[in-house]
Amino acid sequence: MKKIRNISDEVNSLLIELEKEEKDSERYKTIAENIKTLRESNSFKSDSISREEIFKAVVYIGGIILVLYFERTGSITSKVFSTLRRL
Repeated sequence: MKKIRNISDEVNSLLIELEKEEKDSERYKTIAENIKTLRESNSFKSDSISREEIFKAVVYIGGIILVLYFERTGSITSKVFSTLRRL
């Protein structure tokens, strides 16, 4: 079994194979289904979490940790809350 470099390369190679097949053959239908499946799986990339969202979550959690730490030490926490609201 060959190793797939990426989905686009595999779709391109299947399209080349598809051109060689008869349109009413069973292999043609199988290749077309495989292309459809690969294209659908490629569309899931947009659902991933962006780096910006991860950064915001880390900053927010860091802010909460700061609030908890400063509450324990008795410092003023209003500046931390105002910073968190800006995000």
